[in-house]
Amino acid sequence: MKIMYYIAVLPPEDIRSEIKVFKEEVLQDFGSGHALRSPAHITLQMPFHFEEAQESQLITALASLAKSHHNFSCTAEGLGHFGDRTIFIAINPNTTLNNLRINLQVMLRETFGFGDKKLPQRFHPHITIANRDLTPERFPACWDAFRDRTYTRDFGITGIALLKHRGDHWEVYREFPFN
Repeated sequence: MKIMYYIAVLPPEDIRSEIKVFKEEVLQDFGSGHALRSPAHITLQMPFHFEEAQESQLITALASLAKSHHNFSCTAEGLGHFGDRTIFIAINPNTTLNNLRINLQVMLRETFGFGDKKLPQRFHPHITIANRDLTPERFPACWDAFRDRTYTRDFGITGIALLKHRGDHWEVYREFPFN
């Protein structure tokens, strides 16, 4: 049976908690709670369907990839949006994060046959606080509530995570620490 997964890096728990407060505010004030279905994260590989029977091979490959990388720092700074449906916390340009993503894509292509459709070239690291169910009608008011806020956090990235879809939410299924 095919299951949906995605691969991400997770900020530390204290930052995840801060970002959850933003997501809860969006739900309370603008009726958009879809972003609460996932913990705060930076997506490295967008959601994909994968045979659950091959899950152990994916876990082994991700563990191996993680062991070939080291902890690094990231900076979340400011807010932005994609169109009129997504509001996010921006992640400053980071060569180490970009290289991690490239290495992940190479592994997914070579080991599991992922094609170009599943491996987009464009990468805009961010942490989503509102998406999908934020309507275009409510977007302007929501963006007005967040656009001038300052949010800057430096944090360490210590591994990658495999998230698994559980019907109504995404579960951090496995974490793979860096070497």
